[in-house]
Amino acid sequence: MPSPSDADVGELIKQLSGAGVEFIVVGGAAAVLHGAPITTEDLDIVHRASPENVSRLRTLLEELDAYVRELASRHEIRAQQSRDLRAHCLKLESQLTSD
Repeated sequence: MPSPSDADVGELIKQLSGAGVEFIVVGGAAAVLHGAPITTEDLDIVHRASPENVSRLRTLLEELDAYVRELASRHEIRAQQSRDLRAHCLKLESQLTSD
């Protein structure tokens, strides 16, 4: 199978459907499918979160030599951003009160 960087959006949709993955297309690809005069080189989807469907999606992604961005990684990034923002606010607050 072609890797995602070598595949077109239509082919990716066919692969997902053929693997029995339940999903909807969103983002730029959805706009193109509805006739918008834009181009896109990626495919944004929202998949059904049932264990069986997630398993089918993971299997297909492995076959395509793709990967799943783990939710835990996103939570850690948001947590770090929150810590950074709190530290910045504390620094700003101390600067404002010391004058």
